Amino acid sequence: MDIKGLHEERIKILQQLSGLQVEKDNLLWRERELNVKNDIADVFRRSSAVVDSRISDLGIEIQKQIEERKMIEAKLEEASREPGRKEIIEEFKALVSSFPEEMGTMQGQLRKYKKAASYDLFSFINFFVQDLKESESELKMILKMYRHELTDPSIELDGRVRTPKWNWMRCEKNWQLMS
Repeated sequence: MDIKGLHEERIKILQQLSGLQVEKDNLLWRERELNVKNDIADVFRRSSAVVDSRISDLGIEIQKQIEERKMIEAKLEEASREPGRKEIIEEFKALVSSFPEEMGTMQGQLRKYKKAASYDLFSFINFFVQDLKESESELKMILKMYRHELTDPSIELDGRVRTPKWNWMRCEKNWQLMS
């Protein structure tokens, strides 16, 4: 091989190296992005678990209140059969009448937690899908710029070794020209 052939081979290897460096940088960026998304998903799962636990606790509490109300009503019925227990009956009636308010409050809280959980899930999914679309668009643009750089005959390599920083600056310049 002559010097010109070796020089062309060197340029070709440098171009391949540059391409591999850009690909490596893209993969590292993508890995970091996925790590952040995994962290967000973990936070959401934990939040959802807390909400589910609270919903379960409220359901159990509502069931206890229902059972207690039934027991008190049964005692009230029993006490009403006995003569001279009007005072006790009035106290039971007052106690029983307070249960619907407490149960209504708990049921309202239960609905609120369920609604919040479904809204959080929907928001997270929308955020995740939008972020993936943006990432895909950015990666396509980088690939397009890189292909343009490799196939553009006006770009001359002067034989200097190109650093990843130089390659990135070149990509940014091409991005600005294409925008």
